[in-house]
Amino acid sequence: MRVLFADFIRSEIGGGHMVLARLANRFAGDPAKGVTPLVFVNDMGRFAERFLDEGVARTMFRFPGSLRKVDRRSGPLAAAVLLARLTPFLVSFTIRLTRLCVRERIDLIHANGMTMLALAVLPSLLSRAKLVFHMHDALLTEEEGGNMSRGGRNALLFLAGRFASAVIANSDFVREAAVTADDRLASKTVTIHNGVEETSPEPLRAGAPGDGLKMLSFGRLVPEKGFARGLEAVAILKGRYGIDVEYSILGVGPDSDRLSGLAASLGIADRVRLPGFVDDVRRWIAETDVVLVPSLWQEPFGLTVIEAMACGRPVIATRVGGIPEIVTEGEDGFLINPCNAAEEAAARVAALAADPALGSRMAACAAETAGRLFTMDVMAGRVASLYASLAAEA
Repeated sequence: MRVLFADFIRSEIGGGHMVLARLANRFAGDPAKGVTPLVFVNDMGRFAERFLDEGVARTMFRFPGSLRKVDRRSGPLAAAVLLARLTPFLVSFTIRLTRLCVRERIDLIHANGMTMLALAVLPSLLSRAKLVFHMHDALLTEEEGGNMSRGGRNALLFLAGRFASAVIANSDFVREAAVTADDRLASKTVTIHNGVEETSPEPLRAGAPGDGLKMLSFGRLVPEKGFARGLEAVAILKGRYGIDVEYSILGVGPDSDRLSGLAASLGIADRVRLPGFVDDVRRWIAETDVVLVPSLWQEPFGLTVIEAMACGRPVIATRVGGIPEIVTEGEDGFLINPCNAAEEAAARVAALAADPALGSRMAACAAETAGRLFTMDVMAGRVASLYASLAAEA
């Protein structure tokens, strides 16, 4: 089956984009799975160069800057005005993508994310390619704790329900949110958890005498990721428990300066590192003792959680969104309340510091869980099976 993996990167490269690249790489490197990938993406942040293997065919394109201004919270009037401005682009894009699908004999378009679903509907109809919508975010309105207007959510539900042959949700939480909003999606929406590349977990770091603990977080630097709670946990560990923690937060985003200022005001600036974006996250994970995922919003899945688990590191994560589908409390990690994240994270880190054997047991269990349930091979196999079932319906 020839599959077009279509994606739109609005600004920074996020977890959903990484998953698409890994999926295309896996299919290109494993012909036995029966999928020949072609990636169709705008090259924001040198995405193809950095994340696609050399053997993966790709076609690059440009989007007008105005498309990046699309706001999921916009009301119908603002959306209509923007749509009118984008009409020339939408016409040319539809023609180009349709011709590409016909020329490359594409059997299926894998639309990665909401924007690409909307853009791929007409090309899929005109080229007679099946359409699969890969849903990386819960379709929740602002009133429900999400970031969509009700009209925008309803439009996406209509497109997915009417034109997609299947919908992939990256967690049961994301699937349930969509089906609750529109039960017509129940029969075509399947949960396929994200996967990470297989790795050999490294033993927990053996620190030198007098070394403090090392804690790591990574992701886009925005308030809803909760990294400020991580900084507060470090201050609590220092003041209440007498535990010295070096805390590294990897990533870029608008919250960088605020986090630096907070670290200074808490008196822990010398224990905090904000190195920005790094390519080799796994090297940082290998050099840490515990990974903290302090998200405050309804995290759709939690790719950072399985990255850490695959490397054999205990995880402390908030009990939000799809994260409880990954972490089993007290076995391969700890789940904490987002409303009291700093206090609870500090207490869990203190418990790990007091009982190294507990950390070792959790690390081993985390690696086993990730290797059994959350590898790219498992994910690619499930996606390939879905493709095959759709092909059999033709």
